[in-house]
Amino acid sequence: TDLTESGRMLSKGDRGIVVGKSATDDGEAQLLCEFEDAGVQSLLPEHVELQLPGGLRIGDLLISKTDLTCREGKLAIGDSGTVIAPSFVDRAKLIQCKFVNHALVTLWPEQVEIELPGGFCKGDVVISNIALQDSGGNLVLHDRGTVIGPSEILRREWIVCEFAGVQWSLSPEDVHHKLPGNHRVGDIVACKVAVTNSGCRVAVGDCGKVIGPSRVD
Repeated sequence: TDLTESGRMLSKGDRGIVVGKSATDDGEAQLLCEFEDAGVQSLLPEHVELQLPGGLRIGDLLISKTDLTCREGKLAIGDSGTVIAPSFVDRAKLIQCKFVNHALVTLWPEQVEIELPGGFCKGDVVISNIALQDSGGNLVLHDRGTVIGPSEILRREWIVCEFAGVQWSLSPEDVHHKLPGNHRVGDIVACKVAVTNSGCRVAVGDCGKVIGPSRVD
């Protein structure tokens, strides 16, 4: 939320620290939060959200980057899950996540990555589909950039990409993956070699569709 109090502007996305509690004139509970530029502000609990380790937030959709098996369940690389809370073990460093085959698991932020809109991942190389201009700079059609993470404006709908040192919040439709061989997502391709992978076989001449960059190192 954006608030102005005592000449100080508090903008959506500003980060602060809870320093105490207060109440409205009607007795409704509020939090006292201190922000670098806006000072101490009284806010309703629904006006802030917890900042978790790794820049994650409760409700973020995740992809597992680790394999884990224990009595509570099994977690595999590529499994989809959700951030549900900070860890009870170490609130400042660990997160609690829920996956289909693992109801509750405590992980380091480095063991997961945010599942971004449009199937993008942090670090993906992208090409701009649009041209934009604002006070921060120019985005040129077909510029090459890098996906930085989710947008703070519309976290589940937009992504942040960096082009020539300038960061832009964009819709996934505003960019496309930079793929080897200049292919594009959706291209129909024919296989030129025989491949066997995880029990699946692809024969020479089999047709398929490009769906994105490989996540295999």
